[in-house]
Order: sequence, then C-alpha cells, then structure tokens
Amino acid sequence: MYYIMSCEGPNPIAPVEVYPDLPGGPWFTGARLGFQVPQPLRFKLSTKRRGNAKAFYGPRVPLIRMDLLAALQEAGVDNLELFDAILEDPVTGAGYTDYKALNVLGLVAAADMTASEWQAGLGRELIGVDLIDVFFEKLVLDPRLTQGLLFFRLAQSANAVVIHEQVKKVVDARGVPGMVFYEPKDWGG
Repeated sequence: MYYIMSCEGPNPIAPVEVYPDLPGGPWFTGARLGFQVPQPLRFKLSTKRRGNAKAFYGPRVPLIRMDLLAALQEAGVDNLELFDAILEDPVTGAGYTDYKALNVLGLVAAADMTASEWQAGLGRELIGVDLIDVFFEKLVLDPRLTQGLLFFRLAQSANAVVIHEQVKKVVDARGVPGMVFYEPKDWGG
C-alpha cells in the first residue's frame, strides 16, 4: 500500500515566503541536481501569516525537519539528496537549523491513468514524461509500476510525494507532528 505524504500542521502554520535564489533547478525531476548548491540554503517564513514551522515544506525546494528525516531513514529511505538549510523567522529573528533541503531521487510513472480520474495540467514535456502536472480527482496507483521504492515523486503529478506503508508506520510511530498520509483515492492534486 502506498500513500501521498503531506504536512498540514501543527496549526497555525507559518508558510515559507522567501526561497533561496538558486543557480539551477528544478527540484522535481527526480534526478540528482546538476549544479552546485550553496550551503546553507536560507529560507524565510512569512512575516504576515504567523504560526508554527512544520516538518515538511514542498514542493518548490522541499524542506524536511530532522525528526521526519530520521524516521524516513529508519524506515530504509535512501534515495535522498540533502543540503544544509536554515529556516529563518524574520519577525522573531529565530533561525531553525534542524532542517535540510531535500531533493527526492526518483520520479516514477506509477499512476494507472485508465483507472484514475484526472485533468491534464500544463502538459509540459520535461524529462521525457508527457504529463507531469496532472490534477487528479481520484488517483489509482499501479503497485507493479512503483519499482518497490519506499519514497518517490509521482511522474504524472510531480508535487505528489509517494511513500510506502512501511515508511508511514515508522513516521506514525515516531509521532512527527502534522504529518498526514492520504490514500491515493482520497488525494486531489
């Protein structure tokens, strides 16, 4: 069984407002980054929408807090490219250093497009995949196409981070706050 991973709390949430200016990209191809990443990467929380920093920010340049990263690694996830990051709160001046910028290695076309309900997105032809921006109203994953990976981006909708049930169990057992796991049929995006 696979799930779509999201972080929706703890509430209220402070969104990332300012991302670092990077020399290349994008971070959603599933491939190693082909440019030198300055470290630490500096991100800034919103000055207007105040709240708590969450364990996972994505998809632009994903940020992962160390407690969630430790859970993923304990579950056997090893297809990650990690970079030092600082999440700054410009109002309080606090700098959170318990984050890494995360590039997920693995872009897998695991959606069963016949059984899923979807609308075409931008239809860009990047990285050899015809549809990377599909909006799913009901997603059906074909487990034969997941290649047994524990953690990957969905090729048909690269904003979806897909995790295996064994990873979900470890994250749940560690009690990482705010983590939500959608069954594919319940995920829209």
